[in-house]
Amino acid sequence: MEKSFRCVTQRCESAKLLIDNDNEYVHIGRGLILYVSWAKGASVEDLPRIVKTLLNMRLLPVAAAPSRSQSICEATLEHDPMHVLVVPQAALTSKLQRGKNIQYHGQLTKDDGAEVVYTEFIRLLRDMSADILASLPSSGRLVIQHGTFGNRQALQFESDGPFTHMFDM
Repeated sequence: MEKSFRCVTQRCESAKLLIDNDNEYVHIGRGLILYVSWAKGASVEDLPRIVKTLLNMRLLPVAAAPSRSQSICEATLEHDPMHVLVVPQAALTSKLQRGKNIQYHGQLTKDDGAEVVYTEFIRLLRDMSADILASLPSSGRLVIQHGTFGNRQALQFESDGPFTHMFDM
């Protein structure tokens, strides 16, 4: 199976993202920033598996046992609310050619359905996280904010360390 999704995750204490090319921002508190990109061949059929994986990845420390980790949904049990900020970042699927030129030929383009895939990704992230939270014994809330597909994105965030991971799915 060809991997058509790339995601970089960043733990944060807070973040804000410009969403209108001018001065409108969305804000989040403690949680994760997800930089997302799709390569050619990506489709909405891949999304349930991808979203389920992202929501269940153990990327956050357990407060009482920092050597253990937990998923973003599990973290709502000890910190309510937790937050997710999704940043569409098409350049993640770019390639370096001959050591100096960057090529973007592998990206899923807007004409190929990239915006449709992004919109469905956000919808599934909200729906599937609600289902997971409902299955936990006493979960808190997960607030999901996102950038605007195709717009300029200015991002500011605070983090207590790099805590960055990259995944291809």
